[in-house]
Amino acid sequence: MKNGTAIFAVALFLLFSGCTDTTVDREAEAQKLMQLSREWSALVEAGKLEESIDFWADDAIMLPPDLPVLSGKAAIREYVMGAASIPGFRISWAPESAY
Repeated sequence: MKNGTAIFAVALFLLFSGCTDTTVDREAEAQKLMQLSREWSALVEAGKLEESIDFWADDAIMLPPDLPVLSGKAAIREYVMGAASIPGFRISWAPESAY
């Protein structure tokens, strides 16, 4: 009888834990992502590169063209700051969709 009670308790737990409402407002989340992307772009275009780097996670990766993968915020900072010293350097970003 103990085994039957334990199985019933586990089944109830699984049933009710699967019934939680995890509805996400995809449109609202997409708009937040689009706004965040626009804010990042505005910082870069204003030459505020250090502030723009703060948008990246500490464990971010970047895939620059014709170079090895850059891992971590420190490596990305070094790459971006080095690229910014090139005459005519410019980054332009305009998000089109979050889907």
